[in-house]
Amino acid sequence: MQVQVAVSLNIFAQLTYKYEGDPQTLPIGSRVLVPVGNRITHGWVTATHTDYKGKIKPITGFVRDGYIPDPAFMNFISQVSTLYLTSAGLLLDYSLPPSRKSTTNLYFSVEDKLLKLKDHSLSQLQKLGGQKPIEFFYKSKPPADSSSSTVSTPSIFDNSSPLHTFLIDYSRIDYYQQVINRTIKQGRSVLFVVPDNLTTSYWGDIFPHAQIYNSSLTPKKRDSLWEEYSAEGKNGLIIGGLSAVMLPLPNLGAIICDRTASNLYKRNYFTPYHIDEIARIRARNFQIPLIEGDACHSVRAYMNTQHVEIVDNRSKEAAPSVEVHNIPPRTRGIPDMFIQIVRDSYKEKKKILVVSNKKDSTNFLFCPQCSLIIRCPVCGGFPIVDEQYGFTCSHCNKTFSEYKQCPKCSGELTIIESL
Repeated sequence: MQVQVAVSLNIFAQLTYKYEGDPQTLPIGSRVLVPVGNRITHGWVTATHTDYKGKIKPITGFVRDGYIPDPAFMNFISQVSTLYLTSAGLLLDYSLPPSRKSTTNLYFSVEDKLLKLKDHSLSQLQKLGGQKPIEFFYKSKPPADSSSSTVSTPSIFDNSSPLHTFLIDYSRIDYYQQVINRTIKQGRSVLFVVPDNLTTSYWGDIFPHAQIYNSSLTPKKRDSLWEEYSAEGKNGLIIGGLSAVMLPLPNLGAIICDRTASNLYKRNYFTPYHIDEIARIRARNFQIPLIEGDACHSVRAYMNTQHVEIVDNRSKEAAPSVEVHNIPPRTRGIPDMFIQIVRDSYKEKKKILVVSNKKDSTNFLFCPQCSLIIRCPVCGGFPIVDEQYGFTCSHCNKTFSEYKQCPKCSGELTIIESL
């Protein structure tokens, strides 16, 4: 039997291999170990029929760990792989717990001896296996009947809620809470997608019953959460980024994507994936309600109103009170009115924004006797003062040397630095 394998390497094309065992033991979604050149790597079976006529190598072995993604999840991975022109094998690796992503933890048995995969080369494995593929497993070998188990996902979610909603709100906590409570009450999980770990901590404090699933957790903790929610089917609220959106939750009921206008969803140079777009593909593929929330949305929200329900709750909230105080032009120094406003606002714990109309800090010539700040005598512009009391006007570029006497009271000028 010929099978197609998406290897966990940066190879978009799927490779063809020969499998000599029982076809029933290698369904689509199985993990296998295959030779690529002179080395061995792991991959995922994506098809069990191919028309390839060239020379092919046999599969070295297969992994029995109890996890086989169902066809719906494999189709979701295929769509993401096609969108980003990346390996479906690498994407499927994101759905694994940390302890199963590396092949160094795999074992196999030969004549009742337990051997490690990492201690054997490709040629040694081929000699040990002969014409049959080797069965690999982790240290805690799953039961014999777990070879056919899958982590399934719902194909269609029967819910009266709209499938795609744009939420426009400054404070989205109440709306999110309603969606979370309704979904969990129906016996399903909620995936809360955020752009970074800082936002994850913020929402984790707001929803203390939620489980965070991202790189801030230890691998052991992520392994435990994966077993609870993916393998055992526990219901709850999961908050995280790329690792969370790729979790194979068997009872996913809603996806919340917060701050969808944030550029933080655009990944760095090492990964091309946009987490918010992957969340949209997953919701659309499984017909799961998707709520995208932010204080504002792009024009895309209004261009697709026939497909998206827009919930604008900004008018329901009282507009924030903002007081604007202008300092009159040509005001000398810092006026007492400004100081009093700052003091009152600080006592009332109000935020203060001071807008200063200048490019950068500079030195000024100042008369202590009459409180005059010297300006250019030609155009009235502000001068750029040097240490010898000379200055150049920043407006008309007129230059003056040794300007030490006040033109108003004839007092001695001093240099005020870094205003």
